[in-house]
Amino acid sequence: MILIFISAVMIMCSVNLFTISSRINGVNKTIINAPMEIFQYSVPISGSSLEIKLYFDQEMLKSKYIEYLDSTIYKFVPSYTVDFRFYDPETNITCRNDCEGVEISFDAPIIATYKFHRLMFYEIKENY
Repeated sequence: MILIFISAVMIMCSVNLFTISSRINGVNKTIINAPMEIFQYSVPISGSSLEIKLYFDQEMLKSKYIEYLDSTIYKFVPSYTVDFRFYDPETNITCRNDCEGVEISFDAPIIATYKFHRLMFYEIKENY
């Protein structure tokens, strides 16, 4: 009788660990594999043909990134929070306009006591 109870507990623990690890893996892959087009299309080209200033369009980047998350992340977690901080890569100071770097902070509850957290940095390095 004790062996049946221990076996049932082990099976339940195995199923729970599999569920948790598959959620973490799914969220991680969704975040890491975000399409680069989201970031490329949010860089407007402005200025003369000799001097082009590249920067992230903040509102476009936020809306496209959240739209991507809304269409993919809910099969792994019931809710999430995402925060954006735009900054100048040379000084690492937060900026309001014409920012060449963005820090994206993502949080999602996996189970009641564990929250998934990922911090990502994207920067415009060269003018093409």
